[in-house]
Amino acid sequence: LPAPARRQRLDELLALFGLEGLAHRQIQHLSGGEKQRVALARALAPEPLLLLLDEPFSALDYSLRQRLRQELKKLQEKLGFTAIFVTHQQEEALSFGGRLGVMENGRLVQAGTAEEVYENPATPFVAGFLGEANLLPCSVEREEGRAQIRLEGLESLENLKGLEDLKDLEDQESNDCFTLPLPEEFPPGKYLLMLRPEDLAPDPALAGRVTGKIETLEYLGSGYRLEVRCGAVAIRALLAKQYRNLREGDRITLGFDPRQVRLFPVSARNGGGLSLPVDNPPGI
Repeated sequence: LPAPARRQRLDELLALFGLEGLAHRQIQHLSGGEKQRVALARALAPEPLLLLLDEPFSALDYSLRQRLRQELKKLQEKLGFTAIFVTHQQEEALSFGGRLGVMENGRLVQAGTAEEVYENPATPFVAGFLGEANLLPCSVEREEGRAQIRLEGLESLENLKGLEDLKDLEDQESNDCFTLPLPEEFPPGKYLLMLRPEDLAPDPALAGRVTGKIETLEYLGSGYRLEVRCGAVAIRALLAKQYRNLREGDRITLGFDPRQVRLFPVSARNGGGLSLPVDNPPGI
């Protein structure tokens, strides 16, 4: 590039990464985050056709990381280079890539768009790696072309006798059994049922219901994260701000749409433990 073009490119990159005032500073006088931004700017300077990024924003604060991710994605779309972006951050993985791949023990276990991988994970590992996932033991029974799914280990109304507020719970019993039109590749047997925390809501009218006691409640700014003890099972839920009156120790009924769940077969190997299946299991 001619000198004026190189200077313009340098100024653009300094502005993009917030380094305008550091152009003449010695590298040993830069912080860890500043050094990381310099490395990113240098990598983009020659306008590469292929860029390998290994957790490029790990040393940056949240707001700067968010801004640079957005700007880098715009640059990638504008210049048309291919970027391989390695990250352990769910938000970065879902928002940056056109195609998303998840690796386990050095093996690619699933690839697709962000929506495909998040909504239809191929294995329990993928489900838990991309965001939070409740993985609940259940059994499937088939009758007349439909499948009945029964969640295991949940608290039933019989376990609540003696509670002063029992009368308030009579219409909130856990509906641990529901029916779905499953394809034939779901034979009767033991499964893991995946349910995302954001798919749960305090709505007893939904077909699937679990009732339990709020053990932990965290305020996230945009809403609340709950862990609800339902018998032998702990279930996590993400609720909106409108449920600000909830408190730890409260009893709550969480409803869900059975069509939002996903099933994973339980392997019979290793003494019948909950191990991952060898092949990608079919999903609902």
